[in-house]
Amino acid sequence: MHRLIISVIRNVVYNATSAENTVTFTTVSPNFDNSEIVFSAKSTEGYGVYDPNTADHDLGVNTRENSFRSAAVTIRSTGRLEFSPAWSLDGSGFTDATQAFNVPYGMDEDVYLRISIPQQVRGKEFEVNLETEYLTPVDGSWTKWPSAQGNGYTCTVNTQESTQVFHFRTNRLVSAETLTLSAGNTVGFDPVTMEIRNSSLTGTIQLPEGVISR
Repeated sequence: MHRLIISVIRNVVYNATSAENTVTFTTVSPNFDNSEIVFSAKSTEGYGVYDPNTADHDLGVNTRENSFRSAAVTIRSTGRLEFSPAWSLDGSGFTDATQAFNVPYGMDEDVYLRISIPQQVRGKEFEVNLETEYLTPVDGSWTKWPSAQGNGYTCTVNTQESTQVFHFRTNRLVSAETLTLSAGNTVGFDPVTMEIRNSSLTGTIQLPEGVISR
């Protein structure tokens, strides 16, 4: 008998019945780039010489009982999903978030974030994470992260629509920052980094009479 020990993150033992066996796996995470599966076969009867001419490719028997033979396979996920985020100040006329987005100075300024919902995840529940310090969600469906986790919020999404719009407001006079949008472990969205900045100010500074500018 040949016992096959499969090591990914944890060990799984599979008892092989012949020299040719099919082992079926089910993914538990959407993202598994460059994951390594190690197959380590332990024979309780020893190994022989592989003979492709035998009926069941029996490896035969030798005296090296309890010996191991192993091999490693590297796999990666494909078909990753994209958020395709976009910004708006009024909930319409969205601007692609691949470029920095200008937000007015001041507190409680409205900011809208739109994400795409690919066909594969419509009608399915998944989490959206937004790492931000200067935007506060208006929608109560967002949960603030514990302080140990950082600055950000998590929202559970379940919609049949092709897009989802989230409403935020600024919580600082100056709200320029870099934000990170990501998803939980149930869907394979690529994380994306976005930038918001405050528009440049122009004008004239008037000094009181008697004040000398240096």
